[in-house]
Amino acid sequence: RRVQREVAACVDLARAYRFSNQTGAAMLQLQHALKALSDRAHGGEEEDQEWHEHEEQVTDAHVLHEMAITARKIQDLSAAKGYLKRALWSITSATTLSPLWSPLWLRLHQDAGGVMLALGDLKTALWHFSQYLAGLVARAVPGKEESGPNEVWVKFHQDLAVGSWQLGATLHCVGVFDLAASFLRKSAGARQALGQDKMD
Repeated sequence: RRVQREVAACVDLARAYRFSNQTGAAMLQLQHALKALSDRAHGGEEEDQEWHEHEEQVTDAHVLHEMAITARKIQDLSAAKGYLKRALWSITSATTLSPLWSPLWLRLHQDAGGVMLALGDLKTALWHFSQYLAGLVARAVPGKEESGPNEVWVKFHQDLAVGSWQLGATLHCVGVFDLAASFLRKSAGARQALGQDKMD
């Protein structure tokens, strides 16, 4: 529990530094968090089950994701790509998480798609965006309650709209126009369900 509190504090402080554009200080905090997690793993310290029941466990995949966000903020896309690759490897090899289709897994693929797109690697960007969208719809799709859309339903359709648009736009860039149109229509449908008929 002590290590988790230390790591969570480092991540919170790193976010505060990043928000105030102190990216160097943010990265130092994240490196400290990563070292603390590594020392615990190599030291054989058992994880506190009580923490698992009451708090979201911060893993090295979470920290690496924060490092990728920080690197992207200063336009270091190559570093961001490396951090995201390490985070995805970490989360898929973890034994303490259910990695596939977890919120972190989805965010990693979506962010990786954006980084690869910025680097001009459209093929890899397509793969990441398709993984994100497939993972999103593979989870239990929330239904509307009788009283109207709930927060989970709204969040799902917001994510579906963005994910479909990202995949459709990237497909359009590589010249797969029919399939691109299909996903762009899906995005429009999700936005229409939310009452957001116009693209932002």
